[in-house]
Amino acid sequence: MSVSLLDQVRKNVTRAKLYGYSLESQNKKYSPINVCYNELYPTTFNPMNMRYKNVAFALVSLLILTSCTPQPLTSPQQPAEPVMCTMDAKQCPDGSFVGRQGPNCEFAACPDSSENDQEKWESYKDDTLSFHYPARSGSAYVSFQDWPPQVSIQESAVCDGEMHSLNNQNACVTLQSEGAAGSVYTTYQYQVEQPSGRMVVMKFTVRTPQCLNYPEPESDDCTRDQAAFRADQLAGQMLDTLLIN
Repeated sequence: MSVSLLDQVRKNVTRAKLYGYSLESQNKKYSPINVCYNELYPTTFNPMNMRYKNVAFALVSLLILTSCTPQPLTSPQQPAEPVMCTMDAKQCPDGSFVGRQGPNCEFAACPDSSENDQEKWESYKDDTLSFHYPARSGSAYVSFQDWPPQVSIQESAVCDGEMHSLNNQNACVTLQSEGAAGSVYTTYQYQVEQPSGRMVVMKFTVRTPQCLNYPEPESDDCTRDQAAFRADQLAGQMLDTLLIN
């Protein structure tokens, strides 16, 4: 509508005077709103006032509609998608493993170093040699068998495996695996030549259960821990502590 509310009220006042409705008889001052109110609700019923009532009602409805500010439609906040980190893991100094976690997929902190320092490892000693070894693997999905490792000194040995680098020394490594009762048993043998020409042979067995036997998320933890296990690193750490009498 192109007619403003004020113009319509003024027309209503003029029409009221034409039909004999006197504002002065009320003995009070009227604002345009009061005039509109009196036209809508007269003290004496007048059929002509119904027309003004319809006009005023339409104007008020228009004002209400035009004064409402539409609210922008916003979609409900979508839940954040879970972060999928890779399944690799890091081996800590005590032989335990930590995986990636958090929104940045960073490796979790290793246990307190004061509790897993190699000086806290168990000790083995006989008349020929001594060395240190961890009491356990630190993972429920990697366990040691025939522990502590069997270490012997030989005058010579034939390498039937592959040469691996263990920290500061090279070793001939052979593996032998077999499955039993839902687990895989892998025997590692490391042969390291000493400056004297003699050969140090270290041998131990690691048990790894089949990860598919666990429900999720345990199966994921199992896969991560087993993939992160580094037998060469563990063997190198133990051989570094070896002392030959």
